[in-house]
Amino acid sequence: MTDAADRGEIMHVQQLTDAAPAKEPFAIDSRHDVDRLARAFRVNNRLHIPDFLATDSAAALHDHLVNVVDWSYFLFNNKHLWEVPAAARQEYTAEQDRNVVDLAYAAAQDGYSFLYEATPLAARREGGGFTRASHTSLLKVFEGFLNSEPFLEFARRLTGAADIGWVEATGTCFRPGHFLAPHDDSAASSRRVAYVFNMTKTWRPEWGGLLEFLDAHGHVAEGYVPRFNSFNLFKVPQAHLVSCVAPFAPVPRVAVSGWFHAGTRPERLA
Repeated sequence: MTDAADRGEIMHVQQLTDAAPAKEPFAIDSRHDVDRLARAFRVNNRLHIPDFLATDSAAALHDHLVNVVDWSYFLFNNKHLWEVPAAARQEYTAEQDRNVVDLAYAAAQDGYSFLYEATPLAARREGGGFTRASHTSLLKVFEGFLNSEPFLEFARRLTGAADIGWVEATGTCFRPGHFLAPHDDSAASSRRVAYVFNMTKTWRPEWGGLLEFLDAHGHVAEGYVPRFNSFNLFKVPQAHLVSCVAPFAPVPRVAVSGWFHAGTRPERLA
């Protein structure tokens, strides 16, 4: 990264190559300079960081998301969150599957809605409240890495949010027709920074699925293509969306996303 970033002229970090293999299950590429990243982040309170994880770390996470995870359907419609677990969805007829899509599309015409797939690592509603689902896969290991003190301190220094205390993580999969309508992530007051680790090996901008940021007039101010092993993060609140994935996209857009929260991790989510 050049000194121009120090002057706020560059909002992205230059591509890194020849990353060293990770010694632990997950590690940050050792060539990232957190102070330089922090200066770039402060320009617009958001940042795209290519080649964030060490090579072996990124490969392991990609393989798990693509080959191991059983995805559940998640739909938000008229202030209601609906989940269709993977096992239940296998029993759906084509008409039932189409009805789910139609519900999401109808709500998106004039309100907030989303449609995508997620992992059981996501929160489940039980007894009137949300609890963290049981999960022992590599994603749970990755969530532990994100909640380790070295990574939390890295995040505090990068974002300037000194009160970050824990990280919420969910695996996500966007297939053709999936989308996330505009919102600003302000629903929970403890959210300080939102993030996405993109893990699809190859992606083209015309396939959709871009993380797009909106200005005060509703124009797209900036967009991030979901490049493999990129780490996108931005301060909350900030208006953004994930554009609809095109019907001709040949592969799913897989990622791990969530929020850096202030305070202590709720016991029910531990």
